[in-house]
Amino acid sequence: GRARRVAERFSDQMAVLFKPAVEVLGRALKVSEHAREVFGEAEIRRHLVFQLSKLSAFLSKRLRDRTGASVWDVLVPGTAAGRLRSTESLEALAKCPDPALISVLRKVDGDEEIPPNVRGIILFQPIPQLSHLGLRARQAGVVFVVCEEAEEFHRLAGFEAKPVVFKATSNDVSFELATGVGSASRCVRADSVRVPNVTLRAPRQVLALADVELQNGGAKAFGARRLEELSRRADAGFKTAPGLVIPFGIMEELMRSGPELETAYRATLYRLNESGIVERRPIEPGRQSSSLELPRSETSDFNEARERLQGLIGQITFPEEITRAVVDEFGTEARLMVRSSASCEDLDGFASAGLYDSIANVAPEEVGGAIKMVWASLWTRRAALSRQQAGLAHEKACMAVLIQRLVRPDYSFIMHTAHPAAPNSLECLAELAVGLGVILASAISAGSPYRMTCNRKTGASRMDVFANFSVGFQPGQRGTLSCQTLDYSRVTFSCDASFRQRIGAQLAAIAGRLEVEFRGPQDVEGIIVGDEIYLVQCRPQPGQKDECRR
Repeated sequence: GRARRVAERFSDQMAVLFKPAVEVLGRALKVSEHAREVFGEAEIRRHLVFQLSKLSAFLSKRLRDRTGASVWDVLVPGTAAGRLRSTESLEALAKCPDPALISVLRKVDGDEEIPPNVRGIILFQPIPQLSHLGLRARQAGVVFVVCEEAEEFHRLAGFEAKPVVFKATSNDVSFELATGVGSASRCVRADSVRVPNVTLRAPRQVLALADVELQNGGAKAFGARRLEELSRRADAGFKTAPGLVIPFGIMEELMRSGPELETAYRATLYRLNESGIVERRPIEPGRQSSSLELPRSETSDFNEARERLQGLIGQITFPEEITRAVVDEFGTEARLMVRSSASCEDLDGFASAGLYDSIANVAPEEVGGAIKMVWASLWTRRAALSRQQAGLAHEKACMAVLIQRLVRPDYSFIMHTAHPAAPNSLECLAELAVGLGVILASAISAGSPYRMTCNRKTGASRMDVFANFSVGFQPGQRGTLSCQTLDYSRVTFSCDASFRQRIGAQLAAIAGRLEVEFRGPQDVEGIIVGDEIYLVQCRPQPGQKDECRR
């Protein structure tokens, strides 16, 4: 799969470079359009690299035939009905007049929002099941499948712009023409999402983890405190990185130190609220009424207001006292992760995975700029629209910041303690990658992670998928990430079955403890260094306890 992607990317680059030159020369020689096209394609197809891509595709098909493996990877099973549309991006479908769509995509970046009219996603690019986009689809009940086979993409062309019924199970994916397209919207949980009250008058500008509560540091920071407390137990099975928290209210306090800045911020926030155009959803017969209002569109005023809010945060004078406290805690040589911990983040029914920024590999003396970037991520387009779509008031959105020592990982992982495909079993699902976890949360690099299913009771594990990302990411020079080409013959997780079994048993035990301590299925992020496991984040697992309501 990895060789095939490299060869196909090279052939695509050849086409981009070669075909325009063929067009110019062909027109000058008065060669027919058809002959020009055939000549260009023939030159690319006869190239050795193109032949390698065809050979790898053939071998992949033979391997699937021998093993009985499906060409489809089902991230979210189910049945969806809608008009099938091929498009360059999910965002392009937001303004489509069709009330129900099945989206066919060649590529995603993994952090997109899913428009309300999208019922199903068919993606022709491998992506981690536990990526941000996968979580959003699972939470919204959007059927989501992935395939790399060009044959399937071309087969779907026959359904373009037609109403279809799209079914996905763990064993099969099917499409058939429908008699019409339903208008029922996806379930939205806006009136079930509750944003906890927060304290905007912090006793100190920097809090130790032991002093963090939900009200002063948000769910993510409070979760880090609980993980740190659990890690001290003899049977915990994991460690945590040292951390500090910049609590709620510090950004607002710094705004107040410049009265003109605070006045402009409040006026711009009022303008943002006024510019959000909403419509009340008609109530279907037999359904109870709901106060839910959904965004109809975004206006230029909306975008100008939120960009202005980001600019005003950038004008805050950051206090030296906070920087000194961070340097005193971590030293000058450490590297830090600066993470968001918003009041409307990591909630039951609204996980908001990936909505707000986390800044990696930050030097302690440069932490001020990273903190302001996290504060400003309250007003990214994606974050503001997501809150608006969920019916959350912008005034409820406050930002605390979790600062943790960056531990250089051998592997990163995301784990769902209840397997998404079998939530009532004793199985958990973990996805792992070499290096930093950015490659797992997004689609920054095409390919698949290691995928491991573990039994929480017995500790037994099985490998469902071996990783084939071409690259891994590690902390680079200050503030940068280093991209490294991987040689899996030198990666222990690929070569050492006993190591995989030990890690699988450790993850299974940790998953069981976390479900007991946090009283429900958890979405966990962590890293592996040697045989040691560090947990950096734990939050309610999306889609497990949510009840879909209008």
